[in-house]
Amino acid sequence: MSELRSRNLGISRRLLDLQELRYFTLRIIPELLNHFYIPKPLLHAFMNEGAFIFTDILMQATNMYIRMEGMKFYAFHGVLPQENLVGANYYIDLRLKTDFTCAAETDELEGTVSYADIHAVIKKEMQTSSKLLEHVCQRIASRLFKYFPTIESIDIALYKENPPMGACAQRIGVEASYRRD
Repeated sequence: MSELRSRNLGISRRLLDLQELRYFTLRIIPELLNHFYIPKPLLHAFMNEGAFIFTDILMQATNMYIRMEGMKFYAFHGVLPQENLVGANYYIDLRLKTDFTCAAETDELEGTVSYADIHAVIKKEMQTSSKLLEHVCQRIASRLFKYFPTIESIDIALYKENPPMGACAQRIGVEASYRRD
């Protein structure tokens, strides 16, 4: 009987420890849970309290990207005086590496980077005239890193529609990759 009581005490102590684990971040929990046997009713109790989101498969995302492609802006960039007077259409493709695990699990905007905020930063930078697209890309990346500390890296492509260079081309542009140091 005492052996049964001590086994039950051990189980309840383990359950108490698991209840304390619910305060850890969601990124630590899956790794810790691999080392414990957790009865399904206990997992469902955690789920019902809104502390965790579980599926039958524990997984971890290895790379997460926010992509924004084909953003169109009318701006005045270029070396020739005509380009600064007339302007042109520009297109931006953007890929941001960031960790949005929390947003994916909670369905809350606070756990990710807002697309609208990213667009607003890019729009503001596109309104500042520059001679070179390379310079515009660098300014955009610098501003995104400044305002969004969770961004780890940025891939950006900036294209100018129908540039005045005597060539038959829909778009000509540059691509650059940046990473936070």
